[in-house]
Amino acid sequence: MIFNTHTHLNSKELYEIHDELIKNALEYNVQKMIVVGFDLESSKLAVEIANKYEFIYASIGICPTEIREDSVIEYEEYEKLLSNPKVVAAGEVGLDYYYETTAKEKQKECLLNFIEMANKHDLPIIIHSRDALLDTLNFLKE
Repeated sequence: MIFNTHTHLNSKELYEIHDELIKNALEYNVQKMIVVGFDLESSKLAVEIANKYEFIYASIGICPTEIREDSVIEYEEYEKLLSNPKVVAAGEVGLDYYYETTAKEKQKECLLNFIEMANKHDLPIIIHSRDALLDTLNFLKE
């Protein structure tokens, strides 16, 4: 079985043609997919796509590259999405220190909130980590 565990059919570039891409994937024997959210809007689209197809699931989260010091993260909205039976994970979330403008403390706060929500819903998390491996591992150990 081919299971695509991380697809962004919910991105601006792919959403308009997601039905065609799903059809093509089926022709290549892809039998399951997880559409991964990377911000609130893409998380909602991931759930929408998952609800439309029996063999597609969603993960909801906010990619750390989307987080700024002044970001307002609507955790209540994410919490509602986590209750959907087609949501199988929280994420992608994590730490990304690649850019100089990285809001490290805000990323850590967000990661902690998503870990807590995932635990509450008994779901795994999908971690995004770039140039932050030791901090990510240490954070998860805590």
